Amino acid sequence: GTLGLNIGARIPERVVKGAEILDLLQDSYNVGGRGSIENNSLAVKIINGPLVKFSLEKETIAGIRALQLTMDQVKMDSLEPREIDLRFSNPIVVN
Repeated sequence: GTLGLNIGARIPERVVKGAEILDLLQDSYNVGGRGSIENNSLAVKIINGPLVKFSLEKETIAGIRALQLTMDQVKMDSLEPREIDLRFSNPIVVN
């Protein structure tokens, strides 16, 4: 959906944080520069990979590191997850 912002309106913090995460993800993952924000989470589909959900209430770099560690682990375990949820203290991997 759209944010319904007017010129000169302040961009919501969750949108700024979501954009930061997308920008950082582009360096390592093919995400097509798109994501969706719902409540306080960002959902990003990695092209030819899983849907990844980030908390917008947590530190941005910590979320990126958690994704890198989780992706390394699923690669070592030869898994191809449909979804990785990083909104909680421990990542949830859905095959």
